Amino acid sequence: DQLLFAPTFTVVFYTWMRTLEVGAFSPDLIMATLQLKFMSTLLAKWSFWPGVSLFNFRYVPQRLRVFVINVFGILWSCYISMVNAQH
Repeated sequence: DQLLFAPTFTVVFYTWMRTLEVGAFSPDLIMATLQLKFMSTLLAKWSFWPGVSLFNFRYVPQRLRVFVINVFGILWSCYISMVNAQH
């Protein structure tokens, strides 16, 4: 998941956000954003999600695992939205 989908989703996220912000597909702006934010976002993602998954599978009862992942997903969405908003 983290080796294949994390980089792909990061590119898709920033591409989509820049396209929505500008109102048109702008490859130059997207590439500039990716050069600036891709690696730091990916490293943050790799630091965050494996620990969350380990915690979730090790300590959280099975009936609560989806809830816990959703809570951490909200936290991650707040973080990545904040990173995206920084110019």
